Amino acid sequence: MLHLGASQDGAGPRETVARSAMARKAAALTVTVGRKACAGTGALSRSRAKETPLRPILAVLDVPPVWLALHLAAAWLLSLVSPVVFGGLGNLSGIGLIGIGVLVTLGAAAQMALARTTVIPRRDPSSLVTWGLFNWSRNPIYLSDVVILTGAILWLDAVLALPLVVGFVWLIQTRFITDEEARLTLAFGPEFDLWAARTRRWVGRR
Repeated sequence: MLHLGASQDGAGPRETVARSAMARKAAALTVTVGRKACAGTGALSRSRAKETPLRPILAVLDVPPVWLALHLAAAWLLSLVSPVVFGGLGNLSGIGLIGIGVLVTLGAAAQMALARTTVIPRRDPSSLVTWGLFNWSRNPIYLSDVVILTGAILWLDAVLALPLVVGFVWLIQTRFITDEEARLTLAFGPEFDLWAARTRRWVGRR
């Protein structure tokens, strides 16, 4: 805030002119910001008016398990028209991968529970877990989702569904991992950077 009246008594003409110019700029900026705020409020009101009752439901459903279930359903549908390729070997390896994925999910969730941090996406973490499964993957639960999806495709013998794995990895990385890494960086800074430098996003150590 500019207190012009209190400081102009002993000022020279040039200083007075300069301060007057500053005051005009400040006033113009205030008006501009006010107009933008009003416009933004109006746009927000209009957007809220257009919201449907389904919007909160869709927000709740936008979580990795639901996306995994949708991809599994798509794999099943594609299995109906896929040629038989994997056979008995695919059946056995698929069941094995699904079992490994479930175990990794449970183990990673248990580690996060012990550290008293959230497993729910888009929430701020309370601690950084870097040991155990997280020593080999920064996202073991998402990795296990990919393993489960791959195992299901092998078990269903749905060779046409294999591209779903690539799409699922891209979706999880763009919709969830990027946001979570930003939250971890903000919360833990150098500690997260050190972990990221030695442990890969999906699997393996550098």
